[in-house]
Amino acid sequence: MERRRRLKISAQGSSQSEISVHLVGTVFLDLVFTALHAQPRAGTEVHTEGLGTSPGGVANTAVALSRLGAEVSLSAAFSGDAFGGYLWARLAEEGVDLSASRMVSNWSTPITVSIANGYERALVTHEAETPVGACDLVPPSLEVGALFVAPPSRSDLAWLRTLDPRPMVYLDCGWDADDRGRSLLAQLDRLDVLLPNELEAKSLAGKDDLLSAAVELGRVCSVVVKAGAQGAVAIAPSGEVVVSGAVPSPVVDTTGAGDIFDAALIYGALMGLRLEDQLAFANLCASLSVRYVGGALAAPCWRDIMAWWESIGVGDELRSRYRFLPDIAPVVCLSPACHRAHPTLSLDELGSIVSSERRLRPTGPEEVDHA
Repeated sequence: MERRRRLKISAQGSSQSEISVHLVGTVFLDLVFTALHAQPRAGTEVHTEGLGTSPGGVANTAVALSRLGAEVSLSAAFSGDAFGGYLWARLAEEGVDLSASRMVSNWSTPITVSIANGYERALVTHEAETPVGACDLVPPSLEVGALFVAPPSRSDLAWLRTLDPRPMVYLDCGWDADDRGRSLLAQLDRLDVLLPNELEAKSLAGKDDLLSAAVELGRVCSVVVKAGAQGAVAIAPSGEVVVSGAVPSPVVDTTGAGDIFDAALIYGALMGLRLEDQLAFANLCASLSVRYVGGALAAPCWRDIMAWWESIGVGDELRSRYRFLPDIAPVVCLSPACHRAHPTLSLDELGSIVSSERRLRPTGPEEVDHA
């Protein structure tokens, strides 16, 4: 599918060409169930009122960055199956550059089922071993402002040293408590910013409270710890501790909110915001995302952000806290309304997949046969 033609207009006083990010990781198909009246138990069936189908994984951060106006490129493997075709077409439609990604035969698309009830959610994932390492797809020279790395590339970060020039490196460490976590801990000096959630930070640092964990990890690199409804804590290179509270919001589904937080934080950094404003902007975008089902397709665009801004009263404390928003917002917002997650794939989307595949065969990404 051709990339969606969206006019990306620079914020006041900023050069949009400098706001570019390359991402590395795995793209999932997310099936998100919401509004359950009871948790499923063995031998029973539970009906739900809400369901959304959406790209997930590293796609959450990629789409969120693109909707904010960044130039976004991605290194990832996509299956040649129908789900992989949908994911490729949807990301291209969202303006993500996939020239450093590959379609792979004889491999199934990673799928995650999320059962969400407000802030609580349970995940079930099927993911076969990736036949092509996402880090192996990264171009040797990256002319970007930042590099975002998501699992599974976290296990070995030696390749980061080969990049020339080397951009700012952000890593979301989503890991399990095993040897991979200890391996990551030994490689933190290769990062600029680590982006764990509260549980991950405590496990990595071996601490029982959020602040102590953040301070411990911050001895090696800058750290931003995401704490959901409690906001976030950051440790700057100087050792300064910055705390930012979450923005109150009605919650439908928190799937991918942390990934959208990452995107907004990186965007704010590239826009030159102070650390406290980066955290505030990230918390705002994450809070706006939980109003919708799904991860990537719940990400806000500037239309959503400025509508929220206009809803805040002049004397409201949030008005003062977010007074920087007009300075980083596009001069003109011409982007269409965001595409949101639906329970199933429409015939139009399926048609676009077929059309996209036909166009990609002669000139598209190299297809790798994983026999």
